[in-house]
Amino acid sequence: MSLNAQNSESSIDLVFQRENPVGNVPLVYTNCRRATVDITTPRSRLPPPANLRLSFSLGQEIGKGTVGRVFEVNIIPSASSSRLQGRILPPLAVKICRRSMVNTLLPEAQNYVEMEMLQGHVIPRCYGLYSATIPDDMAFSPWVGDVVRSRSRDQHKLEEELLGPNVVTILLMERVGGLVPPQLFTNPSILPEIQAMYKDISLMGIYHADMAANNVVFAPKHPALPVRTSPHWTQRYQFRIIDFHHAFKVNLTHPTIAGDHFAELKMVLQEALGDLHKQPEQL
Repeated sequence: MSLNAQNSESSIDLVFQRENPVGNVPLVYTNCRRATVDITTPRSRLPPPANLRLSFSLGQEIGKGTVGRVFEVNIIPSASSSRLQGRILPPLAVKICRRSMVNTLLPEAQNYVEMEMLQGHVIPRCYGLYSATIPDDMAFSPWVGDVVRSRSRDQHKLEEELLGPNVVTILLMERVGGLVPPQLFTNPSILPEIQAMYKDISLMGIYHADMAANNVVFAPKHPALPVRTSPHWTQRYQFRIIDFHHAFKVNLTHPTIAGDHFAELKMVLQEALGDLHKQPEQL
């Protein structure tokens, strides 16, 4: 699938081509007291990508972080493949890498591949990784104000930089809900649900490595596609977990990974509670 993304602040259209994702370096324990397993990648159940074209313009900015910015997607049916006409498409969003963060979305895309069976009910659906080259004379508005950052020293990052500095990468994704307010995130009643979601992620052999209050968002209110339920929860999850550019595979057993996730979740909740108690003093 190729994507034609129109930049509302420029008369130049960008044509994106599909990129192959590349995972972060896995964490492999040897001679470890903790039980270990072989690292595997689940076989995809999806058909091969079709030769389709989706044309869209960028809508409102709905999120941002260190790695990228997230925009609503406004589909342009007249410029898209005729085979998409009449199809039910969910509301979409696009995550655009920041300047010099082009390679960071490669492992995030791979983590979505690894967690294919969790897409749409634990994590957002991801429709692929795409790239385009920004002309030297083009002011690409999503990059305006960005500074060039040095590469992270995180040992689980990519082994090498694969794409050049003038390349922009994007993830085309299902649009999810907004941030969970601190009063709800710190409510003990929702802790079992978030723990169940991290148990699902742990079953994929993946450690999130970026657990934070702002990485738990609401599920779509009116999903256009069927939503599965988890064996660890009795109904549809009301949340989604996002941001997997730091995540990596690890050769620990699933219960061990889940235990590490639960321990980190406890620390995140304690920090969120502390921030919540400080707010009245700052007003």
